[in-house]
Amino acid sequence: MGGSERAVPAVIGLGSLAAEIRYVGFNQDGSCLIVAGHEGFIVVDVETGQALHREDAGTCGAVRFVEMLFRTSLFALVGGLSTMSGLLTMWDAKARRAICTLRFGSDICSVRLNYRRAVVLLMQKIHIFDLTTMKTLLVMDRDPSPSPSLATLCGDVERGYLAIPLAKTQQEPLCSPDANSAGLVAVMDTYTLKAVGTVLAHRTPVQALCLNLSGELLATASAKGTGCVYLGLLLCPCCIPSAAACTHAESSA
Repeated sequence: MGGSERAVPAVIGLGSLAAEIRYVGFNQDGSCLIVAGHEGFIVVDVETGQALHREDAGTCGAVRFVEMLFRTSLFALVGGLSTMSGLLTMWDAKARRAICTLRFGSDICSVRLNYRRAVVLLMQKIHIFDLTTMKTLLVMDRDPSPSPSLATLCGDVERGYLAIPLAKTQQEPLCSPDANSAGLVAVMDTYTLKAVGTVLAHRTPVQALCLNLSGELLATASAKGTGCVYLGLLLCPCCIPSAAACTHAESSA
């Protein structure tokens, strides 16, 4: 190996979790890998491959989805059983106990966290909470989407941007009335609870998207290409928020 290359550590010691894995993902800065399933969840350091934390189903229950707040002890857990798929548990890994639980009227598709907000995505609604108090700040309607769990929340303390792909018929409050084509991404500020704008990122449905940690760049991908959006253009009064010109660099999409 060259001097700049490192061996990728093997992830070992999943134990009973390996039998039925329901979720695999990273925390916001990519320093931890989280694996979850019917037997609980485990957090692994990506540099060393060492287990940092393990929670058995006996304490936290079966888990279908996990969101870890950077490298803290705060986790958002979504129940893994069919009867628990609408249950959100905010979990303190240090104390090994639930901080609070919230039950929703439909299945939870995904959860996103930053230091100030928790965002819960359902099939037809988006709930935004104050992370400190878990008080509801805003509930938005949205049209059913082929990828209802797809969303990205900026981790910066000054920018609370949330980016979500829009269904073809999606209307206010997330986008302008004429935004009715595939490939649109809505951006809103979860701190001010106001819409920032919409971006025509692709001409085909968006299949992946991610904000960088500062919230200045939004990377997107569709089946036909990738793109990168400089979000500063959305804040410029001389720009049309939904214009395709907001795309900074895009291959054929």
